[in-house]
Amino acid sequence: MKSTLSKKKNRIIIVLSISVLFLVVGVFLMSNRGSYEFRNNEMDFARFFDDPGLLYGETLTIAINEPTKTRMSLQALSQSFMRNHPGVNIEFVPLPTVAGRWSWQIHSEFLRDGLMTGNAPVLFCSAGGFLDTTDPRVNRFFADWLLLMQADPDFNEEKYFMNMLNFTIQQNSMPTWPLFAQHIFFAPNNSIPGLAEAVAELGGLSIEDLFYLHYVFADNNFFISPNFSPIFATNMSIDLFLDKESGMVNFSGSDFIDFIAQAASLTSPNMGQIPQLPPAIPIEPMRERMIWHEYLFINAPFYQFAAPTAEPLFGQPVPIVNNRREPILLGNGDLIINESASPAQQVLAWKFVKYAARAMGQDISPNSISIPTYRPAFRQHLEMDLPDIFDFMIANFGWNPILPENEMIDELYSFINFFGNKPGAANFIGMPFNIIINEVLSNFQAGLITAHEAADSLQNRLSLIMMERN
Repeated sequence: MKSTLSKKKNRIIIVLSISVLFLVVGVFLMSNRGSYEFRNNEMDFARFFDDPGLLYGETLTIAINEPTKTRMSLQALSQSFMRNHPGVNIEFVPLPTVAGRWSWQIHSEFLRDGLMTGNAPVLFCSAGGFLDTTDPRVNRFFADWLLLMQADPDFNEEKYFMNMLNFTIQQNSMPTWPLFAQHIFFAPNNSIPGLAEAVAELGGLSIEDLFYLHYVFADNNFFISPNFSPIFATNMSIDLFLDKESGMVNFSGSDFIDFIAQAASLTSPNMGQIPQLPPAIPIEPMRERMIWHEYLFINAPFYQFAAPTAEPLFGQPVPIVNNRREPILLGNGDLIINESASPAQQVLAWKFVKYAARAMGQDISPNSISIPTYRPAFRQHLEMDLPDIFDFMIANFGWNPILPENEMIDELYSFINFFGNKPGAANFIGMPFNIIINEVLSNFQAGLITAHEAADSLQNRLSLIMMERN
């Protein structure tokens, strides 16, 4: 291990949270201790790595919200893990629901109370939005992943995208472990002369860059991208309007009002929809409705395609960056550790996390690619999933690949791997901030409230939360 991994004294209960298609799964350890009568150091962990037999009889409890495909995947994974680790047990425990449905408010209260008492199951998922991992009222109960990584002689930094782990570090501790992370890439429309060259010169795109490029290169017939909206624009520029560390909330000024008004004017009425027509309809009419005729950018890294008898559709994609020109990284499948578990439970939890990182799959969509933080898994996912996506694009859109399939996978792997090795900036908005932002701006986008009303609502509601938080 490199010296970059810091050390910290901890005690923890494990929480595993995996967000897939808005279904959130959590892993936690049940501890009967219920109080903080001891603290751990690296030596407490080391003996369990030196002698795995000491884990015999330990139980890892997995909390999950409902029987889903995700749960079935975890159950199969748990059976495999137990076969490879004789003597340990994994159990599933249901989380509370309201009328049979999950609720982030109920889960948030349930998990927060469990963290603060130290003796209840804890489900955490910053990506799914149950808790704000930057909230000092809660994250003081998180343990530091760095200590387990340091104690594990099997942990090899070269097998992980360490920058995608390090971006979760807060005040020299790592409170969350993302199984996956992702950049958001925008590829320029090559049918617009000069756009690809301008994008390449920038190297990354902030929301202000997108506004400017639309002004220079487009007219009213073009929108920004299929998934662009005031919500997306605000989330990607959140550091202009919200700073949790200082307590700054700045939504009521004219800057924000003008910002969301401009974002709304560049949002497609078909936002979020990629046209799909029945296979029986000829390719030529389909091409007239394809997204490259309507948008400056496609928010995907798939740029190795051309339309029939045409040049490549998209230029080299670049990542969305914040206003400090840092590529924005989004974590997914976050693992949260509570500090009240025994050293044996912590080590068992860490072993399961490593097992999950290596064995659990991730769907890849044309809109973005989530990069497993475990490096070998990334290449594996590309080889498994991309051929089906390529076939879909060719069959439904009439796009032709520029390179043979294996070369396309090689090129895409190199491209994503390049950015995967670059430092990125975390985009921690967290609950309940993002719930309120999404609610208010959805009403604005639907025309139910004005930009001024949206700004006032965000300023008042988020200021109150910030005061409670700090």
